[in-house]
Amino acid sequence: MSDRSKIRITGGNFTQSAVGIGSIYQHNTAEQATAGDLRSALAEGRAEIIALGRDDTDRVRLAHGLDQVQEELAASEPDADIVRGGWKSVLKVLDAGAAATSSVVKISEFIRSLFGT
Repeated sequence: MSDRSKIRITGGNFTQSAVGIGSIYQHNTAEQATAGDLRSALAEGRAEIIALGRDDTDRVRLAHGLDQVQEELAASEPDADIVRGGWKSVLKVLDAGAAATSSVVKISEFIRSLFGT
């Protein structure tokens, strides 16, 4: 195995984290994602993601970002820039370990698949 295919993480505890290369999910792949899949992943991961905030201010910012994405996804033609911007605001609040949780990784892949980077 070359050094390019190794991942080394030190100095933290990670629970329910998904670290990997590629887009592999138990039930869906990012390439087959639909807006409904993204809405479901957001709803299922909402409480977990908000709980990842370091304090009340972070938790409010996370909830706002998630609400912004959900609200835009409810539109008949969601604006990709708004969805990506709302999700980026969520990712900015999370530290690297929190951003590696399975729900965050899954949502990121769905957004990338549906709306690009």
